[in-house]
Amino acid sequence: MVIIIRSFIFFFILTLSLSNLQAQIPDKFFNLRVLPTDISKRDLINTMKGATRGLGVRCEFCHVGEGDDLSKFDFVSDDKEHKKIARVMFKMVKYVNSEFMPKVSDITEHQHEIKCYTCHAGNEEPLVHPKFR
Repeated sequence: MVIIIRSFIFFFILTLSLSNLQAQIPDKFFNLRVLPTDISKRDLINTMKGATRGLGVRCEFCHVGEGDDLSKFDFVSDDKEHKKIARVMFKMVKYVNSEFMPKVSDITEHQHEIKCYTCHAGNEEPLVHPKFR
């Protein structure tokens, strides 16, 4: 019974925090140069979560703002260098996944896809084997 109650509380808090997050994000997006201009709010949130988890960072790593109140962030601004780098990296990931991963999948019979975490593993900088430095 305790496990059921704890699970309920966990999912309630998770749902509440996701609702707050979505409420802070606008319905219309500006200055999207790599992501589709008609991307849904949910897909944008999932994309950004994947990037932040992949690099072990928070929104302010690429966007102007700080803290948890996303309504105070200037997501349109291009002032941060990491945002410019992120755009290049998103293009690279898209290219590798569309051009090379299908060929690997044809050989191995498994679906393959790279993500930010593939190279960064939760670090701001990609992990490079010492032999290749």
